[in-house]
Amino acid sequence: MAFSIWYSVPYWAILALYMVLTIIEWCNGGDKRILQFIRIISTVAFLAFFGLRAYVGYDCHVYYALYGELVPLFQEGYTANWSNPWYEPGFICYASVVKWISSDYSVFIFISATIDIIILNSFFKRYSTNYAFSFLVLLTMHPVMEIELMRNVKSLMLFLLAVPYIAQRRFWPFALLMALAFTFHTSTIFLFPLFFFAHKPISKKVFIILFILCNALYLSQIDFLKPAIQSAANLLGGKYAPMTELYLESDLYGASRGISIGYIERFATSLLIIAYYNKLLAQKQSNVIFINMFGIFLVVVLVFNGISIIAERVGLLFLVSYWILWPALFCCFQRMSNRILFFSCICLYALLRITSITSNAIYKYENIVFQHDSQPERELIKERYAGDIVGN
Repeated sequence: MAFSIWYSVPYWAILALYMVLTIIEWCNGGDKRILQFIRIISTVAFLAFFGLRAYVGYDCHVYYALYGELVPLFQEGYTANWSNPWYEPGFICYASVVKWISSDYSVFIFISATIDIIILNSFFKRYSTNYAFSFLVLLTMHPVMEIELMRNVKSLMLFLLAVPYIAQRRFWPFALLMALAFTFHTSTIFLFPLFFFAHKPISKKVFIILFILCNALYLSQIDFLKPAIQSAANLLGGKYAPMTELYLESDLYGASRGISIGYIERFATSLLIIAYYNKLLAQKQSNVIFINMFGIFLVVVLVFNGISIIAERVGLLFLVSYWILWPALFCCFQRMSNRILFFSCICLYALLRITSITSNAIYKYENIVFQHDSQPERELIKERYAGDIVGN
């Protein structure tokens, strides 16, 4: 069947694990041995779940075909890899290096997940106030990121490596990492300007004004961006005009969004950041970077709501701010009752969000350690149900 709540059960299980680990870390944060145990379990669980996944999701079939066609590094005909116009050169080079190690697609997935978890481990150890909580937030806000967005994820991981250089004001290491990230996915260009302002706290008043204006534009549903973008595309001519028209008029990419659970969550998160703005800045100097990223995220998803392809794909980059800010907000609450309420709301939202995304046949989870469908079998399932799922 196309939809079943049982498809979400494996995702609930790993989500529940991180919920438990978050509580353990919260109660025993001062014990270094327990903290080390939490880090080991968190990384191993992530690697086992995502690194050993079978043919789950939409894009795995595209990447499976690409990996099969690639010529391994140093082998005859390697230069033919560069003739593929649909994939960035950095990703092509990376995949060909891994194929030189093994032609097995499952090995490619495992190595990719291993690289990601090494970088995430370093990032969370440096910036998060609750290591397991950050993994919980990652799964909540990006439940299928590791499954679907293989090029985006690698570019995002390179950005995470570059974040320390923003505070250190070291332009060239930052620029080199971002240039490399750009070769994996061009959307990374939107993160590059962060170097010039993300280290500077904006005034709380400015943040409040930004919050009010963006919400007013969102709720008014004034369609002022589409005409401007269409005019610019017409000026460019060529393929840009019909492509832009296709995206803007599509129900999938051009539809406006009204008041939803996601909107309520963003509204509540914004209010909490405003309420604890000074505490967040005092808690960790690096929090300013993620507050500024959240501000950009707010602008993108609210102002560009009528063009969901922009709101989703660009907004995805700045959702990283949640990984750090939600655990940081948790620590801002003085009363135990407030912490419990906040964490309970996060858990409920996580369950709703993950269930809404994964309760379909395409995201039915399978692990290569156990019996699973073959790639052709899963592709047939995708072809059979994709229309029903996307159109739902």
